[in-house]
Amino acid sequence: MQSGNRSTRKIAFVSPHCVLDYASGAATATRDGLHVLSEQGFQCEAFCGTRFDALQDGLIQDSLAQRGERYEIRKAKIGPYEGRLLYTTDGKLPVTLFENVSTSGGSMSAAQAQAFLTGCDIFLRRNRPDLVWTYGGDPVAVAVQRLAKRLKIPVLFTLYNFAYGDRTAFEAVDCVAVPCEFSRRYYLERLGLACQVLPVVVNWKAAQAPNRSPRFLTFINPQDIKGVYVFARIARELARRRPDIPLLVTQGRSRPDALNAPELGLVPHLAGQFPIETGCGGRNIITMPFAPAPRTFYPTVYSLTKLLLMPSLWYESFGLVAAQAMLNGIPVLASNRGALPETIGDAGFLFDVPARYTPETPEVPMAEEVEPWVETIIRLWDDAEYYEHWSRAASERAQQWHPDRLAPIYREFFSRITHQPGPPLVPKKVAQ
Repeated sequence: MQSGNRSTRKIAFVSPHCVLDYASGAATATRDGLHVLSEQGFQCEAFCGTRFDALQDGLIQDSLAQRGERYEIRKAKIGPYEGRLLYTTDGKLPVTLFENVSTSGGSMSAAQAQAFLTGCDIFLRRNRPDLVWTYGGDPVAVAVQRLAKRLKIPVLFTLYNFAYGDRTAFEAVDCVAVPCEFSRRYYLERLGLACQVLPVVVNWKAAQAPNRSPRFLTFINPQDIKGVYVFARIARELARRRPDIPLLVTQGRSRPDALNAPELGLVPHLAGQFPIETGCGGRNIITMPFAPAPRTFYPTVYSLTKLLLMPSLWYESFGLVAAQAMLNGIPVLASNRGALPETIGDAGFLFDVPARYTPETPEVPMAEEVEPWVETIIRLWDDAEYYEHWSRAASERAQQWHPDRLAPIYREFFSRITHQPGPPLVPKKVAQ
């Protein structure tokens, strides 16, 4: 590893988690970061498994084909294991995929895991990167870190969630990066983990809607953790008071029937699915399944979105869809949990959700508890001058995540990572 004023030249993302998982915020942030580094002259590539965060079974070939990506398959005999490697690219990023039986988020078999690690060893010895970039706390992911350390390659761990409850996942890493100050403080206090803040790059080309026709209040990914029960009460109040305000719900990682749970009370209001041309027919919700081609999916969503709802009940480590909406001039209405206040700042609307509502409490809030949300939605919908003010504020704040602005930060950050005498852990008693 080179340090000082000399840049790291070769960076490899290595993980059993698939960097081409387009529904994963961690994978998206990693890909976009690698693209920025490539533009800065770094040589970047990836060797990873085909494990997606979602639990639905599938094949990586189907995912690639649905997005129109070309790939090459080669048989790979690794010891007694006979498998296949897929070679593809994401833009200019070369990606080698160790094919799992399924893209489901479950664990690899023992034979697969051993073969994958052997493949990682071959890849690292052959390519000799200056830095391994990785994430994941499962046994195979931790084994990747230890393998890199044995080969004397520094390891960067990017931490995009709050799921880690012990220090073992970080004992073989040299640097841990988090996307926000909230995450840095959280892990310092919880684990005594000394993280560094590395802002998330937002891919303008992938998220910007070239032709906007905003006409929906949009909610992305109706899961418990994303606040589907809070959304349900807001939707029911709007259906009662302002049925002229149409709602667009996109599937994301959620089940296709996520809105049909009887306790949500939304079934009578559902108008149907995309395409929008079906109209609302006097009802106020349109549902839209997640598309396998994010290059068109997100621009389509944001082109139709006037306001974005983000009533998350868990700690968001950044809030990528909030940033993507803001770069399109879309005002965001969000809960004040996790890093959302840090992301949205004073360029959107933050609301308190009573602490008793958590991802583990499937309960629709009372009408009075979402009244501030509803009142703000109605004012933004009706008052063009008020809407325009907040639309400009959103666009201006989003500039901080533009690749051009973050490129020198990434170049400097990745140029100075080097071997450390121990993991980035401090005694808990000094955490503050």
